[in-house]
Amino acid sequence: MWSDILSIFSQYFADIDFVQVFGNHEYEGNEDGRYPEAMNFVPGEKYYSVTYGNVYVAVINCYTVSDMNEAVEWIKADAANSDAVWKVLTLHRPPYYTNAIGGSETSHNLIPALVDEAGFNVVFSGHDHSYARTEPMTGGEVDEQNGAVYFIVGA
Repeated sequence: MWSDILSIFSQYFADIDFVQVFGNHEYEGNEDGRYPEAMNFVPGEKYYSVTYGNVYVAVINCYTVSDMNEAVEWIKADAANSDAVWKVLTLHRPPYYTNAIGGSETSHNLIPALVDEAGFNVVFSGHDHSYARTEPMTGGEVDEQNGAVYFIVGA
């Protein structure tokens, strides 16, 4: 499968920047993630950020609770140093999910507080193999003035 994916991306998307977010499919049969990291030129980190003009993008590529706690603390500090107008967070398992048996308690417990504190405008996740979005939210409640919108784009 990796050869097919690499062929498609090199043929059709070679000149387009994209931010890779690893999930369970990237880690299947490849527990350390080295193959998709090499193919997608990911900086070999469990979490990182990039800035494109006025858009700051933070990425979380980890699953364990200790790694997620570490990622959250790093992103809080990193996002605070960004003066980008828009802040985007990406991770695989959604903090608000549509799949009752596939959700992540860790993401649900850690990510909304990070989003609120760091001032993220939008959160993109996958995993549920569906499309969903929330209203703008702060503290788990709808907040149309200051909230972040959470998207599941795992279709």
